[in-house]
Amino acid sequence: MKHFLKQYFTFNNRERNGIIILLSIIVLLIISIQLVPFLVKPPPVDFNYIQEQVKQLQDLHTIDTSGEQLTLSSLEIDHTVVSEKEEQLFNFNPNTVTPDELKQLGFSERLIHTLSNYRSKGGHFYKKEDLKKIYGLKETLYQTLEPYILLDSTQRFSPLTVYPEQSREVYPERSRRTELNTVDSIALVKLRGVGPSFAHRIISYRKKLGGFYKMEQLREVYGLDSSMYTLVSQQLVLDPERLALININKASVDELRKHPYIKSNIANLIVNYRDQHGSYENIDNIKRLHLVTDELYLKLAPYLTTK
Repeated sequence: MKHFLKQYFTFNNRERNGIIILLSIIVLLIISIQLVPFLVKPPPVDFNYIQEQVKQLQDLHTIDTSGEQLTLSSLEIDHTVVSEKEEQLFNFNPNTVTPDELKQLGFSERLIHTLSNYRSKGGHFYKKEDLKKIYGLKETLYQTLEPYILLDSTQRFSPLTVYPEQSREVYPERSRRTELNTVDSIALVKLRGVGPSFAHRIISYRKKLGGFYKMEQLREVYGLDSSMYTLVSQQLVLDPERLALININKASVDELRKHPYIKSNIANLIVNYRDQHGSYENIDNIKRLHLVTDELYLKLAPYLTTK
């Protein structure tokens, strides 16, 4: 036992000196830590500033005996700012309003994207309350904008509705506009905002589609932005009955895939299903194809026939 203790607790001169120096450093650190509060004084606290901040908070939360909030002494409402904000509002049609105009009306980027996406998929606003369909639109914003919403009072055409001959006489002003499905490039160039390039693109896309069944399809023309669409559409009228229809009981894969809305895989499915199950009884039968979504069907339906 004695040999064991001597082996582990006996130090030579060099080791003893090292231990003494280490202990000295530790003692000095302990002493210095104890002396810091006496040597370094913290900055004085300005209690007057704190009292001023407390008083301001009390002013903000001051409530009178009737329970109504009093006018804030330090944050009075600037009515000129409110009036300027109201002056920025203007009448708009949610079916044709541009993204820049929506931004001025207080729409966020996400809300503008949602509304544009809704319109691009065939969505239409027929009454003011339809604007509430837009996901994310707060009731407060709708109530603010509701007096400024203006919608067309004219009858809207539907590609699946047959209208009487006298419908054109009810709205004679529409007949003076250029009919989109029959206009040539020369007449298009005469419209405000349409140059030779845009006229060529519109005619070319109309030919690929087989005609337009709703005015909003003009937005699909390359390079035609929202402001251009608003300007051009106001000078046009549309006859949705002037469409080149595709007979899905006779059309080949090559003929089908020439249409902008029909991709090659969809064209193959349509023909393969027909070969396996026989002729389509009606155009609704293509809904049985797993790649034909409801959105795609709504876009394609006006162009399809089984006869």
